[in-house]
Amino acid sequence: IIHADEETYHERLGRMIDKLSRVAEERQKFLADAGVNTMYEYNAAHPQAPFPVLLMVIDNFAALGENHEGLVENTLVPLIRRSQAVGIAFVVSAGGGVVSKVASLFGERVTFRQTNTDRYLDLVGRGAIEFGNVPGRGYIRIDQRPLLFQAARPVGSLEANVAGDALAETADLQRMAANMREQAAGLQLRTQPDPISTLPEIVPLLALLEGAAA
Repeated sequence: IIHADEETYHERLGRMIDKLSRVAEERQKFLADAGVNTMYEYNAAHPQAPFPVLLMVIDNFAALGENHEGLVENTLVPLIRRSQAVGIAFVVSAGGGVVSKVASLFGERVTFRQTNTDRYLDLVGRGAIEFGNVPGRGYIRIDQRPLLFQAARPVGSLEANVAGDALAETADLQRMAANMREQAAGLQLRTQPDPISTLPEIVPLLALLEGAAA
């Protein structure tokens, strides 16, 4: 999890996108050598040794585009465009809206209640009707048409005072991620997500000498 208020946010963000770009290039070459078009075709033909799907979740994509326009335009958008075939999935939230050339890259779109009902047409297509203020109620686009759905959070995952408390919500998200890692450890998965580290500010001389000797 990378937060925008971290001191190392910009470095970790750049390193993460660079890493995903390298993985995409490596997988594209691997698929070409294997004679298949997508990672899903390869996994279907090799169920004994499948490649994992990588999932990247971006909260508030519009703000990311405003603060890192060059990174989004030159690196992230091309990565999203070629990501599906190589088994990299992107999930983004966009409270402020996403420009059309980016929105067109996402096949599935989900929206909760919009105060401006005209937004439904842009997000999920024609046919959405206005509904009341029901928490978790929204639309998902299926076959170019809106389908009404109801979402729910796991019971007991939030503290009683979380509503409107950004720090509490962050802590809750971290607990959920920790629970997911704990459950994944019991599944004996072949791979685990790699950490996104930053360069240390201070490196002991002894460590440098030992690294050079190795």
